[in-house]
Amino acid sequence: MKTTINYIGIDVSKKTLQIDATNLAPTCPNQAKALHLWLRQLPARAHLVLEASGGYEKLLTTLAHRAGVPVSIINPVRVRSFAKARGQRAKTDRIDAALITDYARCLQPTPTPPVSAAHARALELLRGRQALVEQRITWINLLEHATDAGLIKLYKKHLRQTDLSIAALEEEIAAAVTADALLAARYQRLLAQFGVGEVTAATLVLELPELGYLNRKQIAALCGLAPFAKDSGEKHGVRFVHGGRNQLRRALYMATLSAIRQKASPLQSFYLRLRTNGKPGKVALIACARKFLTYLNSQLKNHELSPN
Repeated sequence: MKTTINYIGIDVSKKTLQIDATNLAPTCPNQAKALHLWLRQLPARAHLVLEASGGYEKLLTTLAHRAGVPVSIINPVRVRSFAKARGQRAKTDRIDAALITDYARCLQPTPTPPVSAAHARALELLRGRQALVEQRITWINLLEHATDAGLIKLYKKHLRQTDLSIAALEEEIAAAVTADALLAARYQRLLAQFGVGEVTAATLVLELPELGYLNRKQIAALCGLAPFAKDSGEKHGVRFVHGGRNQLRRALYMATLSAIRQKASPLQSFYLRLRTNGKPGKVALIACARKFLTYLNSQLKNHELSPN
């Protein structure tokens, strides 16, 4: 007999949760004490479903995992597409919470697995580094066009400080990753592969915990490297890549770009063969990145430590 799951849609904001559930208060403060009490009132077989909200969902997710309550964090784009498919244009917190519940009942999302404290800290450090890298690009762009001596001096100062901060964070990230036994094993396994540096290895370990557990098509789709068809009737469109996790695609793209420039790289011959066969440069590069990812996925799958 199939067990009924009580999906509870939640619209998360900085201060308040809007909740779509019978026999529960429609709102709850987004604070630890209030959430502890609220989690105790949940009905049997409750499954919380909420959108990624720029970090405001972290507290509820952490407390739900500790309480043993399944929770799914879903992409807001998918929920909005679901609303459009139903012809629903109105948008309020209450409507959004009900919409998330309906989405969950229709599509039955899998629970988002919890991450260790070490993983969460290392991931926060990694994303801090990513923010600094974006700032560095801003200073470089400003410096390129600056003519005022004072501004040039200021931009150079900020650029030096940003470089030092990035280097310091990279050391902290490596230390945080190697402090956790499972993360360290995966990290070292990736570092042993040709073309994988410390930042790429840390990004894959922290942003892609599914690596080594999914098949090649699934892992390529998660990274935005899977080719999608665009055919209709007799028309056969050009295959395209879309979606996926931006930071992963960016890290793999840069690692692949570096690898194909090295004569000892097995990817270089593959890239040159694709180019000789008439493939455009970017198409060949994406194909190499996908091949690279598939190889890394197989390496972790064949030498994986049990997560338990």
